[in-house]
Amino acid sequence: ESDGAGTGWESESGSDVEVVGTGYGRRFSVGSVRPDGRHSKEVRPIKAKAGVLARTHGSAHFSRGDTATVCTATLGPPEMVQRLRAVAGGPTQKHMFLHYEFPPYSVNEVGKIGGVNRRMIGHGALAEKAVAAVFPPPEVYPHVVRLTSTITGSDGSSSMAT
Repeated sequence: ESDGAGTGWESESGSDVEVVGTGYGRRFSVGSVRPDGRHSKEVRPIKAKAGVLARTHGSAHFSRGDTATVCTATLGPPEMVQRLRAVAGGPTQKHMFLHYEFPPYSVNEVGKIGGVNRRMIGHGALAEKAVAAVFPPPEVYPHVVRLTSTITGSDGSSSMAT
């Protein structure tokens, strides 16, 4: 039985499976058209451009659909390495670190800019781990690199845009 508010939620007599089956999942499988109008085998358009900012060591703009980010790279001397407390034999220094910024305007919200939340920490760690996997070791490339990714628009998967 419906809740009467038009939310699509079933009363306690219904199950979660029924709710999902009557909502998004059923619409996608039956019509083969996603809520944003794309067909099931159609991907969002991807665009990437390097060197978008004039006075940085490196910069890029990347977008996939309505999700977009501007990334900058700043180089520093080896002395600027980020020092870490060694935990269980882990690293004591970081030569490459990534800051992930997700301001409220990226999802058309009004809010305080400057604070750090769980999304920024988690998505930043995920993106940093991916970049670190292909980054040269300090013996090969001794410079310190700070990457900053500012999400300018988000319609999902913003950590992958970074």
